[in-house]
Amino acid sequence: MKKLYLFIILFLLFFTKLSGNNIVTLRDAQNEYRLFSTIDIIEDKKHQWKIEDISSSAFADKFIPIDKADYQKGSSFSYWVRFQVKNNSSNEHYWLLESWQWNIDEVEFYTYVDGKGFIQQQTGTSFPFSKRLFEHKNFEFKLPVDSGEVKTFYLKVRSSSANTILLVIRSYQHFISYALKEYYLFGIFYGLLATMLLFNLFHFIIIREKPYLYYVFYVLSFGIYQMCCDGTAFQYLWPNHPEWNLNYAFAFPLFSMVIWALMYAKDFLLTKIYNPLIYKLLLITIGLRTIAFIMGFFNKDYFYEPLFDIVPFFMIYVAGLVSYSKGFVPARYFLWAFTLFFIAFFIRILMNYEIIPSNVFTVYSLNLGYLGEMIALSFALADRMKILKQDKEEIQQRVIEELKRNELQLKENELLKDKVNSELEQKVKERTEDLEIANEQLSMQALEIERMNSLLKDDNVKLTHNVKDLSKARIMQKPVSFEEFEVIYPDEKACFEYISNLKWKKGYKCRKCYNSKFIEGKALYSRRCTKCGYDESVTVHTIFEKLKFPVVKAFYMTFLINSKKEITIDELSLLLSLTKQTCWSYKRKIIDAILIRKSNKKYKKGINSWDQVILLEKNQDNPTET
Repeated sequence: MKKLYLFIILFLLFFTKLSGNNIVTLRDAQNEYRLFSTIDIIEDKKHQWKIEDISSSAFADKFIPIDKADYQKGSSFSYWVRFQVKNNSSNEHYWLLESWQWNIDEVEFYTYVDGKGFIQQQTGTSFPFSKRLFEHKNFEFKLPVDSGEVKTFYLKVRSSSANTILLVIRSYQHFISYALKEYYLFGIFYGLLATMLLFNLFHFIIIREKPYLYYVFYVLSFGIYQMCCDGTAFQYLWPNHPEWNLNYAFAFPLFSMVIWALMYAKDFLLTKIYNPLIYKLLLITIGLRTIAFIMGFFNKDYFYEPLFDIVPFFMIYVAGLVSYSKGFVPARYFLWAFTLFFIAFFIRILMNYEIIPSNVFTVYSLNLGYLGEMIALSFALADRMKILKQDKEEIQQRVIEELKRNELQLKENELLKDKVNSELEQKVKERTEDLEIANEQLSMQALEIERMNSLLKDDNVKLTHNVKDLSKARIMQKPVSFEEFEVIYPDEKACFEYISNLKWKKGYKCRKCYNSKFIEGKALYSRRCTKCGYDESVTVHTIFEKLKFPVVKAFYMTFLINSKKEITIDELSLLLSLTKQTCWSYKRKIIDAILIRKSNKKYKKGINSWDQVILLEKNQDNPTET
């Protein structure tokens, strides 16, 4: 009972608000004094007063105790703080003033020194971290007060975010001890975060499951956010960028933490399988939170609206409940984890918006909640691995039993197979003998058919050539129409082939170098000398040389005129669709060639006498002579 009374007394001494007019008395026996309610405050809405004004007698009665003032935390006003200190300690004690609220934009501390006036010490998150007296996350100021002296100190505070003026006086020795213990605990906390981060990153590298990667980013985001909350981020991550610390330091890691928590919950809880509706709602929540974050660049209130952070975690909690109700067993530890974190996060939000008071528990509630969440999630991972192991063992057992059944079945099948194979072999042997006899007969028949086909092929070739020869002979012996003529000489290729065979029937000899070897030339049926490269067209030195109309028509005209068929220029023009001038010129050329051939002693009459008309005189006498 005595211990209970002592606890109540200490509790009341800690939280009881004292009058703002009390003087803080420093003694050797005590190393720390909290000035939560022993300070006076005055509001400077226009930022117009200086220390000379504030310290004058005209302002002496304008200060009021902080617990009675209309203190608008987070406003754009400036506030002047006044407190008195009496030093009853020995000269061996050195004292300093510390502000527990580290995220105040500007703090100016004024100390009056005889002969020098007020000495200013300035710091705040608006200035680089290097301007601070100590490399500590909080603000510290030297408190020069001699033993037995009573001195009044002034503090000017301006902050754009919600803050409470929490001041404490400590001895140097106590501050060093306190700071070392505090940073030691920070090291343990962030060490645990780093361990969890590396542990889950290692798991992701090994098993390649996305929830582990999402959790890694979630832990990293929370670690940076927590460093922003306790002030170590400004000290270690961006000490020379106060503008970032003021405007965006909290927004980015908070947004990242919420997004990765949603991504982690979406995949870890298998919402796409157990509840597609929750899966879609989580995706929508991710989209809306991203939009709110983007809008924060135009209106910073969107960065710090609590609903934008509470609603996503509420959706995560609902997703956990739904997945657990659908039979996903690992969701039970997931629910415990986010229950602890949700409570801690909710406490921090309530503290930030001054719904509940700020104390040691509320300030570090997020740290405690997150440690609880890490432990619970560790159990969740272990539970998940245990369930997966059990499922694997069950599957293995079923596989083993199935293999045993298959082994028995295989033995039965083997016996049956031997029996069936024996019967089949006998039948196959009998059938094979029959097939061999049939194959021999078929082979003999095939040879006979092949011999007959060969004979028929030879007969067909001879018959085809005979038909062609007869057709050509028939055409050359009697008048035929242009359509009948085209059957034998349908195109330019057929005509050129005839000319080529006629022109070089005794062999090829180059007209330039007398070489007898050639290759195909550029034009159809032309020949190029392999030695000098002379390319001779098939129509050169023939009646068709330099022909200006289709060679098929020239062939037919040559045939008609050579066969002594009386035909007029008009009839030729109408029959071949050529101009009268063209028909007259070429007819004259043919008649001249016929007259030249008739005057030649070597001229032979016959059905192929037009061959002698086609070739010019030089080719007629010696086709290979140049």
